[in-house]
Amino acid sequence: MKQFPFILMLFAQLLVLLLLVIPGMVRTWYVALWLILAAIPAFGGHVWGMEYTIAALIPRIIHELSIAVWLGALCYVLLLTVWNRKEAQDDVPWQLFRPFFVNKMLVMAGLVVLSGISMVYMQTGWTALIKDWMPWNALLVVKIALTLLMLILAAYQTLKWKSRRVFTTNKLVRTEWIIGLIVIVLGVWMSQSAYPIPIKTYEKTLVSHQMDAHVHIEKLQAGDRKMTVNLPKSGGQDAEHVTAEITMPEHDMDSGQLMPKKITIWPLSYEAAFYNGRYMAHPYSGDIS
Repeated sequence: MKQFPFILMLFAQLLVLLLLVIPGMVRTWYVALWLILAAIPAFGGHVWGMEYTIAALIPRIIHELSIAVWLGALCYVLLLTVWNRKEAQDDVPWQLFRPFFVNKMLVMAGLVVLSGISMVYMQTGWTALIKDWMPWNALLVVKIALTLLMLILAAYQTLKWKSRRVFTTNKLVRTEWIIGLIVIVLGVWMSQSAYPIPIKTYEKTLVSHQMDAHVHIEKLQAGDRKMTVNLPKSGGQDAEHVTAEITMPEHDMDSGQLMPKKITIWPLSYEAAFYNGRYMAHPYSGDIS
């Protein structure tokens, strides 16, 4: 079963949290578990329904880890400011800390943006993203807008930090951190929502009864589509009876039995109309008989 249910993802995170409380382990044990905990959400949502699952996982893992480091660093700065206020003194070497912090955050922010672009392209493609508007697209726009706002706030705080040689934007860093949490919630929401399927041409050669059937579907997208099947002549004779069926077991979908009609004699071609459900982006299996 090619899926990683949301509830299973929560149980996996709970298991890692339980492993984290084991005392006396080496430092690398805790570092590795924190990395795994941050990467687990990448295995949820739509990734298992995509055509190239492993390739799609890579930018998702990078995206999750980068966001975790970004927000974790902001939380660390918040704790430093709280500690300074509690101690009624400022003995944090902000001027020395700034280059280290800013450089790391530039890398993390860049990875978040680049991995996010890769994720959208691999999941929907640009054409479907523009033409097939749905709630998922709206969530994506809001997420992009909030991420840009975070980048603007980060740039402003960095410049002010550099000019004043001390960190003074406590409220802004808190705002940036809260916006980051909202972005994470939107990401989880998107992972559980229907998304625009990629619009691409489907071509595959299926073997049925020791015969090769070449299947072609132009611009496979949601809605009414046409499938063309080229068949070789069996013993110099046309096929007596041709049926076809498209299935996608992962989403419990199938086209039902199709009755292709002959459109040309040479090459021997048949055409069948069918309705493509929203998730049938690339049929995983087919049968020509």
